[in-house]
Amino acid sequence: MYLKRVEAKGFKSFADKIEMEFNKGITAVVGPNGSGKSNISDAVRWVLGEQSAKNLRGLKMEDIIFSGTNTRKPLGFAEVSITIDNSDNMLPVEYTEITVTRRMYRSGESEYYINGTSCRLKDINELFMDTGVGKDGYSIIGQGRVDEIINKRPEERREIFEEAAGIVKYKTRKLESEKKLESTEQNILRIEDIIRELEDQLNPLYEQSEKAKKYLNMRERLKVLELNIFMRNIEKLRKEDKDSSENISELEDELLDTNRKNARLESDHSELKEKIEKESELIEKIQNDLHTADNDLERLQGENNVLNEKVSNIDTNMSRFDEEIAGQRERINKLMTAVKADEDKLLEYNTSLDDNVKQLNLKTGSLDDVKKSIGEKEKYIDDMESQIIETMNSISEKKSSINSLNAFINNADKRKSQIVHEKSENEKKKEELEARLVEIENQIKHDTKEYQFLKDNIKSLDKEVIDESNAKRALQKDIFELNGKIQSSEARHRALSEMEAEFEGYNRSVREIMKLKARRPVFGICGVVADIIKVPKEYETAIEVALGPALQDIVTEDEYAAKNSISYLKENKFGRATFLPLTTIRGRSRIRDEQAIKLKKGFIGFANEVVEYDRKYINIISSLLGRVIVADNIDDGMIIAKSINYSIRIVTLEGDVINAGGSFTGGSLGHKASAFLGRKREIKELEKDIERFKASLSKLNERLSLINNKIASIESNLKQSDQKKQALETKISVSKNNYTMLKAQSS
Repeated sequence: MYLKRVEAKGFKSFADKIEMEFNKGITAVVGPNGSGKSNISDAVRWVLGEQSAKNLRGLKMEDIIFSGTNTRKPLGFAEVSITIDNSDNMLPVEYTEITVTRRMYRSGESEYYINGTSCRLKDINELFMDTGVGKDGYSIIGQGRVDEIINKRPEERREIFEEAAGIVKYKTRKLESEKKLESTEQNILRIEDIIRELEDQLNPLYEQSEKAKKYLNMRERLKVLELNIFMRNIEKLRKEDKDSSENISELEDELLDTNRKNARLESDHSELKEKIEKESELIEKIQNDLHTADNDLERLQGENNVLNEKVSNIDTNMSRFDEEIAGQRERINKLMTAVKADEDKLLEYNTSLDDNVKQLNLKTGSLDDVKKSIGEKEKYIDDMESQIIETMNSISEKKSSINSLNAFINNADKRKSQIVHEKSENEKKKEELEARLVEIENQIKHDTKEYQFLKDNIKSLDKEVIDESNAKRALQKDIFELNGKIQSSEARHRALSEMEAEFEGYNRSVREIMKLKARRPVFGICGVVADIIKVPKEYETAIEVALGPALQDIVTEDEYAAKNSISYLKENKFGRATFLPLTTIRGRSRIRDEQAIKLKKGFIGFANEVVEYDRKYINIISSLLGRVIVADNIDDGMIIAKSINYSIRIVTLEGDVINAGGSFTGGSLGHKASAFLGRKREIKELEKDIERFKASLSKLNERLSLINNKIASIESNLKQSDQKKQALETKISVSKNNYTMLKAQSS
């Protein structure tokens, strides 16, 4: 065996992968200082498992990884592999070449490989053990190692000799074996301690095991009972589901009826809406007519005012015309007078003319004067005739104007009469509108008052519905809780009844005897002690503690029935039981100074006196409870026990016991005291409770029915009031619109 090859990458100064081959014989590595000669031996030492950075000439193990230079980056891991020639089979493996590799990362993780297979450092150490090859072997001797070996103590040098002798492997195995043996001995001691502890726990564990078995049996029984309860609940839920389905069907029918009603109401609403639209159009048309009438009225009033003004002007003009006509008439009269005077003058002139003609004939000499005078007179006459004609024309024009004015006055009077009539009609319409406005206003006030009343009524009905609904919810909650109590009580009653019927909690032997009694009543079995006595609730704990296992004792008619029962138990291997034949059991005598004891503080009574039973069992009860005193508490019991020198047993209401002879028994009770004694009492109490709960439930259901009817009635009234309210809202809105329009028209 010899070192054949060394490969290194990232180890100290070997940044690049190097590979060095070694042949048989001696191989020397030479080079200047710092060239990495010692790093080769460090690499061999490191790959063989060296864990000390100091032995590798470093401060920490990460120092062996190439840390980089100015031109090269540091590497993340270092890896060294050595190949050993094993052709002589010196190493205990089948390979002729063995390559050992170690790789280390900067995170501190190391990996070891043998021929490429991952392994442990321990495997490498065992592989090279007794070969002189290893991190501490004599095959690698570094600087100063010779002096170190020479100066070592004999014990330390011995390790080198043992390594060379090849016994280190066996010594190491011996040490490991001794450590394993020591560890095994410690484990054995610990196991023995555990066994002793477990042996101490066996009896309690056995008891716990029995309790666990009993618990498992009871749990299985509970599962069956719960399953029965679940089945009953499922049946009940199915029934409720069926009822709910029926209710849903009814509700769906009601919904269909409601939808039909809604459709009918929507149809009525559409018709009503169309009527309202038609009425609105009619109202709008009336409003437009009223608006037109108002405009016409205003126009007519304006025309009336204009006509009144014109009439006033006409009156003024007529007065002025009358004055002018009077003036013209006066002028006409004057002119007529002047004409008449002129005619007279003309006549006179004519007469004078005749005279003048005559005179002309007579006075031809004065003809020119006369002609001149006649010319002047004719001119004057012509002028007067022109004036007369003008005056006649003026009179004719005035008469024409008068006729026109008279016609205009007549037309104006007719228009005035018409306007007065229209004004009267408009005033009448206005009075009617005002009356209608007052009527609508009164109607709005009345409807508003009724609307407010309905609103208050709806609010009151809503509050009443809310109150009744709250009462209904509270009642439903009470009904739900009461149903829960009934179900719980019925489940408890069924469980207790089944337990009572199956004699749950009793020993198997007692159960089998009682089942036999149920099958064969003439067998002579009266029952267990727990069944033949009736104990008030406050004394149940005391009596059960006083009787103890005797609660399961079986009372028989005679000793033969007891004998036959024992034979029955033996034949069927049902276990053992205690029998109390009525013919053999005798009562126990009381103690002396009984009356003095009864006067002691805390004395309640003798145990056989606080229970009820048939007189035929007096000897049995006296035998079991005749010499047991029931005390209020342990302090009073101690006083009573001292006074009678601890001669009889005393039990307290809490279940503490002062035994005859002076021993005390007490503490917390691990089970319910009334397990046997209180079962029948609890069944009867549950029956009474169930009956009482059902009566209360019936009353609550009646109240719920009344509340439902009341809510239905209130909701019906509420619906009617709401419909009336909506109708009034529509009516008030229409009335307000009408009022606004009529108010606008009247103004």
